[in-house]
Amino acid sequence: MDKPTKLSPYLERLRVLKEGGPSPVKIVFLDTLQGVSEVGDAIARGWPVVTDYGATYGTAFPPDIREAVATARGETLPLATVSIVTFRDVAYRWMDTGRIHPHLVEALNDGRFDILTGISFIRFACTRECQRSLGHHYINDHREVQVFIVPDNDPLMSYLKTDHNLSYIAVRSSNITGRQEEAFAPGAAKYAKEIGAPIMAVRSLAAYQAQKKDEKLVGNQLYDRLQRKRYGSQPIISLSTVDQPPAITLVRAGNTDPATFQRLMSGIVSDKIGFIYVPEKAAAFHRPMYQVDNSVDAPEQIRQLLLLDSGL
Repeated sequence: MDKPTKLSPYLERLRVLKEGGPSPVKIVFLDTLQGVSEVGDAIARGWPVVTDYGATYGTAFPPDIREAVATARGETLPLATVSIVTFRDVAYRWMDTGRIHPHLVEALNDGRFDILTGISFIRFACTRECQRSLGHHYINDHREVQVFIVPDNDPLMSYLKTDHNLSYIAVRSSNITGRQEEAFAPGAAKYAKEIGAPIMAVRSLAAYQAQKKDEKLVGNQLYDRLQRKRYGSQPIISLSTVDQPPAITLVRAGNTDPATFQRLMSGIVSDKIGFIYVPEKAAAFHRPMYQVDNSVDAPEQIRQLLLLDSGL
């Protein structure tokens, strides 16, 4: 008899969902020990969990169920490269410092990129070991990986590492193809049901209640009244390689104003390292750009405002 794989329960749930069966979604909160453990245990067992990452929800899952998640989301071949959520030390071990520009490597080693922790994806050239470990779903055509680095005390990732020996997980956007990414709890719950995710994780009960109000405000275009002013998607930066001028390229801004993002990185950008905004694709959906007032100069103060207005 063939040994059942850990994909089987999720695939069975998808089958039942496709046939019109019920797909209840449990809502838990990441500021509670029970919520963190339920999310972590579900991911470790091979389930996707729709998770609040601030500004947007992500479809978090163990890397080896990529194809099942693609099926649930209605993706078609070729499948898009998927990002990774992990800690700083793991991400930095994956960096191919022989291919990343030396000026950027120096800034990385100095800790200057820590300002982006929890508020931006970073795309960089990765080592052959990283490529082998993650596999083709997580490495793009330029042999790069894209990571969202979380603080060392992040409750969910700390639980996964301590209780399940998982130091990284995969994350995909939370939207069916052609729709806008889910940034608020009501829409995220509907999406979780559509893809057969058993759990949706929200930052807190207060965040859940605020997001319900925010979704209605967005529907009425009352953007100035939002609590989650920075919403829809997290920015993505790319690090130049040795054969390119030393630069940080903002390839996706989300609804964070590029000028605000450049000011955030003033401790990195210098005469040696440039900042470029070159969007990879046209924005599919309109969102009002979020700006931090020009009176705020210190990068750490800007970061705290970005976190606050992301709902973190």
